[in-house]
Amino acid sequence: MAGFAELAPRLQQALLLDWDAQELRGPQFLRPDGVARKKLAGLVSPRSDAAVTWSVFRTLQRLPAQGWLPHVLRPQAHHGDWDPAEFTWWSSVPAPRSHLLWLLDHMDGLAPAEVTQQAAALARLTKVAEQRDGWKRMVAEGADRGDGVLEPAFEADLVITTPGHVVVVMGVYQHDIERRTFWDAHRDALARGLDTALELAGPDRVPWLLFVTDDYRHEGPETRAMAYEALASRYSSDRAFLAARLPSRDAAQIDRLAGQLRWLSWADLLDVVLDHSSGLPGDGRLMLRRLVDYLHGKQLLFKGG
Repeated sequence: MAGFAELAPRLQQALLLDWDAQELRGPQFLRPDGVARKKLAGLVSPRSDAAVTWSVFRTLQRLPAQGWLPHVLRPQAHHGDWDPAEFTWWSSVPAPRSHLLWLLDHMDGLAPAEVTQQAAALARLTKVAEQRDGWKRMVAEGADRGDGVLEPAFEADLVITTPGHVVVVMGVYQHDIERRTFWDAHRDALARGLDTALELAGPDRVPWLLFVTDDYRHEGPETRAMAYEALASRYSSDRAFLAARLPSRDAAQIDRLAGQLRWLSWADLLDVVLDHSSGLPGDGRLMLRRLVDYLHGKQLLFKGG
């Protein structure tokens, strides 16, 4: 079975830069015996979401955040500095405690996603219901594993933390988002991303979800629309919809998230960065030229809306 060394030549081809970075050797990529996990092997796929996200934002990570990040997010008001910016790749963030408790209080509305596991899953749900008070106590104390933890951790592609903001980045390339969790048919990946941003921001930073896709619409006789095409717009503009999808959050928390999903195509993201790159030194402009070539090779520079 392949390890990092065996995949190295293909990683060099798939990633624009930093193919040998330490972040790609963590436990989510390599087993303890050094064998590559599915996530590392997936990076070399021509349709890898993670490879595009890494190549783009690893490039931007080398530039001053003040020069591009506020222009991408377009905040309505100044809230702290944008530098220094800390980039944390592929972190696993436990589901918000408030949502785990909400799930335990609303188990009657839950149903397993996979029919083949339905009997075992329903038996588990029945067992949890019998021990509901105990599980609520354990979750309130910080438990994030076990039968009564009814939502798994959220893996953020990237979290950018600045003195005034927390930005959860989700990037997709020719794929859709997850439409539900195992138990909750209404808990899509965008809701989880927004919830995660709010959780990580705490009381003092502004939460953001930066969602980047290959295009805004997918049309054609043999093309299926992506779920995010309708969802992202509603999360961005419909406060009532946002509140309904985040039922464990109170009105003040929903206010903090209203308008905080920024949806761009990869092409439009690059355009914003290029429009504000005139002050970069020569090595910064060279990196952006390489990024243009990379996205051109992925056929992403003719997308936009």
